[in-house]
Amino acid sequence: DTTPTKLVIAGVLSTAIPLAGGPLLDRWRRLTAYPDGLAVAVVRAHLSFGPTSFLRMLAERGDVLLLYGYFGQATRLLVAILHGLNQVYPPDTNLKWMHWTIDRLTITPDRFYDRCLGLFPADPVTAVDALHDLILETLALIDRELPEVTTASMRDRIAQRRQVW
Repeated sequence: DTTPTKLVIAGVLSTAIPLAGGPLLDRWRRLTAYPDGLAVAVVRAHLSFGPTSFLRMLAERGDVLLLYGYFGQATRLLVAILHGLNQVYPPDTNLKWMHWTIDRLTITPDRFYDRCLGLFPADPVTAVDALHDLILETLALIDRELPEVTTASMRDRIAQRRQVW
């Protein structure tokens, strides 16, 4: 089940420090061990990036508020995918504690956290290219770590060219 709230609850159980009931928490932790099938399901559930050409259009015409919304959405998807790849439950349904969250993950694109933060102050067109690179690097990690998840259709989708009317 890839329901975000359920994943967070399992994550809370895995990191909780018991003030009482340690044996009960230990039993719950065993019950919520991260299964391999969940990693595949989480990654597949979050592979929903749109064409980069649409983001480039927004950047070129100066629609930065809308563009930044897409940056936030793409960052959430990337973080969820990385949680799945690392078989780690997320600590929150939003991007709270992102630095701590990313530091717990061993399988990530290089300098992932800094590069995500760098999207916002960068020139919008440059930021679109940087996000595109982060997505491609994450897809390469999926190919390496979870070959049963096919990324070809997602690569085609992000490479689609915007039709000019």
